[in-house]
Amino acid sequence: MDDDGYIAKIDRPHASLDYHWAIRIKNTPLPKPLKLSGYEHARLIGDVYVALKLTGQSLEWKQNTEKHRTLEEDIETIFNGSKIYWEVDCATEHPG
Repeated sequence: MDDDGYIAKIDRPHASLDYHWAIRIKNTPLPKPLKLSGYEHARLIGDVYVALKLTGQSLEWKQNTEKHRTLEEDIETIFNGSKIYWEVDCATEHPG
């Protein structure tokens, strides 16, 4: 798919980590590489998604991409008929 131009490899935040991959959207710039803390957060959100999908239960997934440093969920799901809000906390916030 990378050769077909549907996905793009994006730089990694550290040489020891995997590359990022993004879906190419026509006439839209590719996302900037994540910082290390953002990379870990995105990977953990992906882990939640994979874990829920592996259960085989019905899943609706809506990721909150508009967070603005307020207390908002990262993910809203309807999992097996129940609405669940998820916050992936990496303990990177200042205690104050």
